[in-house]
Amino acid sequence: AVSEQSAAELAASPAMAGAPWARDYWEEVRALDYEFHPYLLSRVAPVDGRYVEVEGAERRSYEPAGLAADAPEVWFLGGAALWGEGQRDDHTLPSEVARLAEAAGTPIRAVNLGQPGYTSWQSALLLEQELAVRPAPDLVVFYDGADDVAVQLERASTDPTHYNVDGVTEALTG
Repeated sequence: AVSEQSAAELAASPAMAGAPWARDYWEEVRALDYEFHPYLLSRVAPVDGRYVEVEGAERRSYEPAGLAADAPEVWFLGGAALWGEGQRDDHTLPSEVARLAEAAGTPIRAVNLGQPGYTSWQSALLLEQELAVRPAPDLVVFYDGADDVAVQLERASTDPTHYNVDGVTEALTG
């Protein structure tokens, strides 16, 4: 979830200043709902927003016009940076890779399976779950790390983990 900063503060940050869409984007992101999913804990709930569209585990990505049905499919998994926090659907990392591939003459279908706050362990579990319900892609890209470090700063552990492990443990064991 987005920090306690207001949408106006986030939109006025140096990285976003001057972007006419920034305030509306942050309002939309702050209003996102999250669903519980076994083992993964949470996932962004389906939403059909102006800047963020999510269906199932997938956030919408840029798709080249006239993309062939047999174009290579590339799944992207990771935390907030990969999901695209701070960016509109068509400008996340998977969307930009799709644009670069198109410009290089090898268009791809980019599938953004990133989730805000996911650690590499959660990304691997999501990959396993998605492989159980849809055909395997041609390539899988993991872009993790920042959330892994933050989780270790929150509570160091040698076990695979996620944010708020103490809170979840407390909720399950009383």
